[in-house]
Amino acid sequence: MTLGQRIQSLMDERDMKQKELASGLNLPASTVRNYVRDLREPDYEMLKMFARFFDVSTDYLLGYSKFDSNMEEYELEIFRILRALTPEQRHIFIQQGKVFVTANSKKAISSTTTSAKDKKAG
Repeated sequence: MTLGQRIQSLMDERDMKQKELASGLNLPASTVRNYVRDLREPDYEMLKMFARFFDVSTDYLLGYSKFDSNMEEYELEIFRILRALTPEQRHIFIQQGKVFVTANSKKAISSTTTSAKDKKAG
C-alpha cells in the first residue's frame, strides 16, 4: 500500500473528503490531492502533520509499522478504526466487543455441555 493509499484509507475510515483534510491541515486541496494520488511526496514536517492529524505513526504512513508479526490485516484494521473514534465511541466499541466474546463463550460452554450429555445418553 502506498502512502497515498494509506492517507485515503484513513480518510475513508473517518468519512472525510480531501477538501476537509486540506482544511484540517491548512493546506491547499490540490496539495492533498497530489499526496493521495502519489504524485507528490510530503517532506518530513508534512509527514509528521499527517501522523498527528490521523493519530498514527509516521512508520505506519510509510508502510514500515508492524504491531506484531503475527497480526492479521483485520486486526490492524480494528486498531485503525478504534483510533478514528471519539473516546465515547471507543468505550461503546469495546463494550460491544465484550458482548460478542461473552456470547461466544456461552455458545462454547453450551455446545460442550450438549456434547457431554449426548455421550452419556449414547
